[in-house]
Amino acid sequence: MGRKEQLQKVSYPGVIARGNCIMIQFVWPKGSQNQKKVTLKGIEINDKNLKYAYGLLTTVKKEIDLGVFEWRKHFPDHKLAKTELKAQAGYTVHQLLEDYLKDYAKDYRESITLDNYTYRTRTFLQPKFGHIPADHLTAAHIVDWAIESGKKNRTTVTLKSYIAPLRSAYKWARSTAIPALNTTM
Repeated sequence: MGRKEQLQKVSYPGVIARGNCIMIQFVWPKGSQNQKKVTLKGIEINDKNLKYAYGLLTTVKKEIDLGVFEWRKHFPDHKLAKTELKAQAGYTVHQLLEDYLKDYAKDYRESITLDNYTYRTRTFLQPKFGHIPADHLTAAHIVDWAIESGKKNRTTVTLKSYIAPLRSAYKWARSTAIPALNTTM
């Protein structure tokens, strides 16, 4: 029996043995249609390593379901690991929003958007999320807040406008090499 015949006996859904490498396949982000294939480098194809890859895949899927998946934890060399927000200890959502507003104000001092973002940040976002470390804020925090706010007869459009500065601040943080947000990569 050759190696190919042996590998065909054991099947692990989401684990692909192609050529001389092992890849795992999963959906990310949760709820999307985006299939991600990640090559596990330096791992030869054998039953033990296929089982290991399946265990890793299971762990990744569980973390995605729980909303705690981090690329840099499992795949530090992957290009998506470099886009994650890597906050230093103690850097909170409050500080992130303040830094974002300062940077935004450099270009748009007379902007009504700046005024709206500042109002929404200081009235709604910082009191609710400001104490949370920037790299620990999850979609679950925002969904819980939206549900709570929805009970106060706020429309979806209003809630989206409240969240807009937060979304913009995270996009800004990921696209900017801010020493306070990014550790060595």
